[in-house]
Amino acid sequence: MAFSVGFVLWTFTAQVWSDHIANLQFDRARYEAGAVWTLLSAQWVHFGVAHAALNAATMVLVVLALQGWVPLRLQGAALAGGYAGVALVIALDPHCMYYAGASGALHGLWSGSAVGLVLKRGQGRRGASVWMGAAMLLALAFKLWWQAWGGIHGSIGGEGGGLHLLMGVPTYYPAHMAGAIGGVVFAVLAVAVLRRATHQGLAASQAPAR
Repeated sequence: MAFSVGFVLWTFTAQVWSDHIANLQFDRARYEAGAVWTLLSAQWVHFGVAHAALNAATMVLVVLALQGWVPLRLQGAALAGGYAGVALVIALDPHCMYYAGASGALHGLWSGSAVGLVLKRGQGRRGASVWMGAAMLLALAFKLWWQAWGGIHGSIGGEGGGLHLLMGVPTYYPAHMAGAIGGVVFAVLAVAVLRRATHQGLAASQAPAR
């Protein structure tokens, strides 16, 4: 719960900072002039308070749903992967002229957490975890396919769609795909690192004393 509360507080603090002190949104002209930090800071801010509230609420719901199923460390890795994937795609896509919002990173949190559930080891709810993770990945794949099939690619940048569209916020759907891929990559790496650390710890504990 602290994870989601921290995300909400950070989101609204960054929004106030961006609105009144410094523009933290991604703008290609500023980025090419040297504002490389906006690749990340743009994912902390939004196109207004309503946009920020929608993504903050989504974050809280996802974290609450995953509580007790996905370790916090893995959720953090998945979210970081989402941030990295979005940063990469907006940097490399010359058609993305501006961007703000956390939905791409949240796609990473969702996809990475789903992979963590599928790769989960141990007894107890492992079977249920695999089915839950598979269902999450299937739902995400359908959403991304629908977006691609519908041809709704915000070629000028930004993010939104669905409820975002009602607020007049443009959509940049490649960020959703990039965030989802980044979340999967970081989650797989995190699982590998955690398993290796666990195996090394077990080996050290079982080694004969000298």
